[in-house]
Amino acid sequence: MITVLAGFMLAVALGLAVVVIDLGHLSTVAGEVQTLADAAAASATRSLMQRAGDPLTAAAAVLSKNTVDGTTGSYATRQIQVGTFDFAGAQFANGGAAPNAVRVTVTATVENIVAGIYGDHQSGVSREAIAAFSGNGSGHPMLPLAIGRCHFTSYQSSGNCAAMPTLKQAPDGKDGSGWTSLSPDNGSASKALQYLPADCGGGGMAAPKVRIGDAIGVMNGQANSVLKTVGDCVAAGHNDFVVPVVDVPCNGKFNQQKTVLGFATVHLTNVTAKGGAKGIDVSAICSAGAAGETPGGPDLGTRAAAIVK
Repeated sequence: MITVLAGFMLAVALGLAVVVIDLGHLSTVAGEVQTLADAAAASATRSLMQRAGDPLTAAAAVLSKNTVDGTTGSYATRQIQVGTFDFAGAQFANGGAAPNAVRVTVTATVENIVAGIYGDHQSGVSREAIAAFSGNGSGHPMLPLAIGRCHFTSYQSSGNCAAMPTLKQAPDGKDGSGWTSLSPDNGSASKALQYLPADCGGGGMAAPKVRIGDAIGVMNGQANSVLKTVGDCVAAGHNDFVVPVVDVPCNGKFNQQKTVLGFATVHLTNVTAKGGAKGIDVSAICSAGAAGETPGGPDLGTRAAAIVK
């Protein structure tokens, strides 16, 4: 009786060992498969966003350079789909007129360590990742300039980079752009200087994270001291800045608080701080990247990409 019981207990122990060891191994491989799917989807989406080659090739390159369970990832079964991600509904659809996402599914065959002794040699594990891009939903603006939404109407309707706006003598005094405090406070000139780089006369303070839907203080008109500091920054090589685009029509008023609708990246070409033609000459940049920011905003030429599922 004791011998029978001991044999039974040994069989149970061996069965548990099979479960524990192989499940642990399977869990490790599943993590590798998910990481590989994430990396392939992210690389393919960056390629799609930057229009830099074939996203399918970009995903395959990632798969070939990484391993799953000690084997090159290119040997894993994979499905790569270029499609459209709806940020509002959090849904992916294969294809689309203006694709902005890539879904990668990776399936790997795992060699069982213990269960193979009992004839169960392999297990399968599959993981999926979706990466998508859009206009960024957040930004860390340093230049205290806000631009009205109407300047981007042509670009948004056409998607043509040639339609990106160019502003002369901004803030122009005609309510198309204005200074901003980048916070709900009044957009005064003194507050406008605090986020510019210290090496060109700014306050050097880290710009706060601004999100779509935030209310920020704005003001129009020219401010000589701010223009001079911006000019010094351009002379020091600080030419490209992310700026908020606010809910002000071109015939509206740039004062009090306005709602942030999105973000654009601008290149400063010239600053005039004195005379009758004072202001900043600004050109919006098309297809600019926004590293570290969250997607989900309108396309105003500046885009962010992320794993969304």
